[in-house]
Amino acid sequence: QNGNGHISVITNTIGVIKVLPPKTAEEVVARERERKARITLLMALPEDHLAKFHKMADAKEMWEAIKSRFGSNDESKKMQKYLLKQQFEGFYVSASEGLHKGYDRFQTLMSQLEIHGAGVLHEDANQKFLRFLPSS
Repeated sequence: QNGNGHISVITNTIGVIKVLPPKTAEEVVARERERKARITLLMALPEDHLAKFHKMADAKEMWEAIKSRFGSNDESKKMQKYLLKQQFEGFYVSASEGLHKGYDRFQTLMSQLEIHGAGVLHEDANQKFLRFLPSS
């Protein structure tokens, strides 16, 4: 692993770094989540900041740098609101997660949206949750 991400790398005798493909399903899922997190964070950044954050090793490092850079000013609040809306748009409950955990996660997301002034109508929230439940 490299940093906090789920990427395996090797360095050959002449110092060339090679990223190894994932071997297990968990590694594939972890790498996909990391990729999505990085993309979401980069999409929320103003264009003039992209180059600074794009080179960071993983999403966790990127998030810490964003928090440090933007602090709790209006820009960071706006970014957090945007990220929460993105999470709402992409919300789904996987079969392995189960109904209870999925519902708890959804309620947490709804609370965060409301705290940040981006509340969703109850009818829209209910439809969203029901539409993305796993089929039984």
